[in-house]
Amino acid sequence: MDTIVTLGERTKNMIARSAPNISVGKPLGTGVRIMIPSLNVTIDNRYCIEQSCNKKRGRFNMYIPVSPYLPTLPLEITFSVPKGKLINNCGYLADFQHKYCAFQSDNFKAERLRNPVANQITDDTFELSVGSYLQSAYRFRVGFTTESCFSSEDHLHGGFEEYNLIFYRTCAPPAGVTDAPSV
Repeated sequence: MDTIVTLGERTKNMIARSAPNISVGKPLGTGVRIMIPSLNVTIDNRYCIEQSCNKKRGRFNMYIPVSPYLPTLPLEITFSVPKGKLINNCGYLADFQHKYCAFQSDNFKAERLRNPVANQITDDTFELSVGSYLQSAYRFRVGFTTESCFSSEDHLHGGFEEYNLIFYRTCAPPAGVTDAPSV
């Protein structure tokens, strides 16, 4: 089984060097499109690092940088899947070390969720608790059944495709630390 681990400093530096540029990316080649409508961003092959996306194996680990100034709000993700296929929300990745952003303002105390949350809003739209985390990861599977999340990894070769969305960022410093004017 492939595991997804916490991003170390070395990995963060590698990802920063290979972060997506603004050029048009290539589709994943599976017919699946992943979008963040509020940011007008399409998650495509530019978010694959080295061998993190493998079409033959049906697994796509996508590393998505998030602005340090993203508020502690959920982020909506929309999937477009080929006709006849279904998107399955498998929730957060249990084997990933999720880390919180530390907020130190006395005026603002963010509620800490025990684990990241992926709520289904519509058939193809999900709300992810990305804003509360320094790093968080979510799993989605696309297949011909609504039971893909309960299938073993052995079925990965043809039964479904797996999309692991790994969000990472540096957290904004407390308001008193920056040179920015208060709003």
